[in-house]
Amino acid sequence: NLLRRTTDCEIELNFTTSRKGLEALREGKCELAGFNFPKSSSSNSKAFGMFGHLLTENNRLIFFATRLQGLAVAPNNPKKIYSILDIASRKAKFINRREGTGTRILFDQMLDVLAVKPEEIEGYNDISDTQFFTAVQIAAGKVDVGLCTANVAKENGLDFIPLAKEVYYLAAADAKFIAHVELAEMMGSEIYLHLEAGG
Repeated sequence: NLLRRTTDCEIELNFTTSRKGLEALREGKCELAGFNFPKSSSSNSKAFGMFGHLLTENNRLIFFATRLQGLAVAPNNPKKIYSILDIASRKAKFINRREGTGTRILFDQMLDVLAVKPEEIEGYNDISDTQFFTAVQIAAGKVDVGLCTANVAKENGLDFIPLAKEVYYLAAADAKFIAHVELAEMMGSEIYLHLEAGG
């Protein structure tokens, strides 16, 4: 809606995973793709490995927003889950995000750091397509815990345990597209030429 109000562009929106969005951008199937990226990721992280090769020197990154990602649990945290390690040790029922999403990459990255195997997480292969669905499943008591943003957890009356800050980027096909829709000025954003260690 923001783009439609402030530009004369015809906008077609498609919702998909971060990886598929960047793949579509690289293949010339879209002009703008959004993806979330863990702020503390190093150059040898899963996030860089997943997204870095999909970006080229011609792409332009627009810093769009930061958000706090974490664990959402039922009110008063009945399972006493305060970390990813607690999910495994307390045999809590987890709901995951689809492979290729920034959220799934963040979770897998954290499992690696903590030396927790996916098979130690009950529900690792149970998939939610959106963080909103994750929150609804927790609120309904169908699962114990899942990943979402602080805002989504609050909107659904859930307790929230923060894990990581993420940066949400918009990747543009090239600088001409940014100039055409005046995205940088419209959003008050800083333009990044490309990710370090990207390409």
